[in-house]
Amino acid sequence: RLIVAQQCAYMEQGTFYPGNQSIMEILSGLTEGPAPDDSRFWLDTVSHCFPEPRLALTLYHLMETARLDALLRNDLPGLMRDTDIVRQRLLELRPRPLPEEERNQVLEAMRQWILNRKPQLPLTVGAQKCFEHSRRELEEAGRPGRTVADSIKATFRLYPFLEDLSGTAIGEPLLYEGHMDTAALKGALDARREESRKIFIETMAAILAKTSREKEETDPEDAREERASPSLNAEPLTATPIIPGRPRDREERRKVGETRTFIQLGENRFELPEEMKALVKEITRDLGEIPDEYVSSALEMAGRSGGSFEAPAENGGEPLSGECVYNEWDFRRQGFRKSWCRLIEKNLDPVGGTFVADTLQKYRGVISQLRRQFELMRTQDRFLKRQKDGDDVDLDSLVEALSDMRAGLEPSDRLFTRLVRDERSIAAAFLVDMSASTEGWISTALKESLVLMCEALDVLGDRYSINGFSGMRRTRSELYRIKAMDERYGETVKGRIAAVSAKDYTRMGPPIRHLTSLLQNAEARVRLLITLSDGKPEDYDDYKGRYAVEDTRHALIEAKAAGVHPFCITIDQNAQDYISHMYGEVNYIFIDDVRKLPVRIPEIYRTLTT
Repeated sequence: RLIVAQQCAYMEQGTFYPGNQSIMEILSGLTEGPAPDDSRFWLDTVSHCFPEPRLALTLYHLMETARLDALLRNDLPGLMRDTDIVRQRLLELRPRPLPEEERNQVLEAMRQWILNRKPQLPLTVGAQKCFEHSRRELEEAGRPGRTVADSIKATFRLYPFLEDLSGTAIGEPLLYEGHMDTAALKGALDARREESRKIFIETMAAILAKTSREKEETDPEDAREERASPSLNAEPLTATPIIPGRPRDREERRKVGETRTFIQLGENRFELPEEMKALVKEITRDLGEIPDEYVSSALEMAGRSGGSFEAPAENGGEPLSGECVYNEWDFRRQGFRKSWCRLIEKNLDPVGGTFVADTLQKYRGVISQLRRQFELMRTQDRFLKRQKDGDDVDLDSLVEALSDMRAGLEPSDRLFTRLVRDERSIAAAFLVDMSASTEGWISTALKESLVLMCEALDVLGDRYSINGFSGMRRTRSELYRIKAMDERYGETVKGRIAAVSAKDYTRMGPPIRHLTSLLQNAEARVRLLITLSDGKPEDYDDYKGRYAVEDTRHALIEAKAAGVHPFCITIDQNAQDYISHMYGEVNYIFIDDVRKLPVRIPEIYRTLTT
């Protein structure tokens, strides 16, 4: 826990990037002679201002560790108290530098000071004098409001004292510090920055494309004029970071964290969904702002870069028109094929037989257990903290108030917690793969899963729909309505579940986009789109391989931008090759045995909605 907290603090508080202030601005006035080489990675630029870059980097790392140690003690006092015994053990295990290694003595004394403020090793006269300067810098580093720039300046002040000491060793870092490898760090930051750029552009393009379609529907004349206008301007996005500080600043920090983030295009202002706000915060923390190139690329991808975007027509057909017509994402062009796929929504005719009755008999014990579990989920209990009155004392608020009183500050009167009981507000759409590859026992397991799911949800009372999908080519994507959102689970629905059977191919983009539009209009706080599939997207035409995966991924990004949370349950043995790229690292689950499906699916739904 100590290691994770420290490493998260490094990332969250900017140890690995200078943030809003450029490194050349920070170094201005600190260096003499030629200007630093700003073509390097910024940490290399700083360390190569010194004759011994490794020593300078070690000093900077120690200053940052001291700064964030104080921040963690302030913000996570319980965790830090819990780790005192670990710190004491680490102190006992620290090495003892040789007398002739004065430089190493000072660095080791600094590390021990960070551990418990009481270094336990003998120092030579020269090392002791240098450590006094170092201790003052460590104390200053822990004061509220200190930043990366302050740690860099402290490095410049300390370096001359250590440079004159004997020895070249710099010792081992603290266990939870780790080694700072600037080459590996640069590679990781570049990869994350590129991924953030790509996700931002794709998500923003989906938002802009959706907004453009809505504007066309409400005011087509204005929309055409806007598309034709070459003067469409995009103001850079901004997000205010949370600034560390004393306990009395926490309320202000919470308010800052709730700042509404938006993009302004011309006279139109669009508020961003929660997923985008977190991404904007990360990018602005890294680069200081959202680069204009990010916004312009999103505009271009959405087809709003000064003219209407029309993808070249493919041989074999003109763009389609109709009430259920959807775009398709072509990653090769980095744009949409406009009005490319036609989706036909059908009711699945119910069939008779004993399938549902046999399933209920086969899983009667499991169904009873699921019913009991889901009955307990009918309402959600939630504790509100920091209330003026309530059911119990909020210990965190009480400790903060006592600390403020002893510090001479006005304490907060919000010292209670209150239990509130919320009615569930969930709308879920299940999208079931009915492609030819599900024929046989996979199809049977899927149908059994739907029966158990319906039996459990019938007790819970959540609104949900069940839809099968299949089709062939872009002109015939079929969505089979098994249960509508507000339809009662009865004999008709049971007959439709029994009628589920393998059909054609797996073009996933159109049904995902269609259900996203339906869920968007559902009145619910939580909107889920849960896909049950045995394999990757594929169709009879060129909807294969990376093209199909990228279109499905873009449809899922559009769903997230619309406030819908997609999740996938797959039984494909090779799903690891593509599923995380489509859904993200935590938005899918792989079930290795199809026979486990009926029991696992209700468990997964319970986890997603609790």
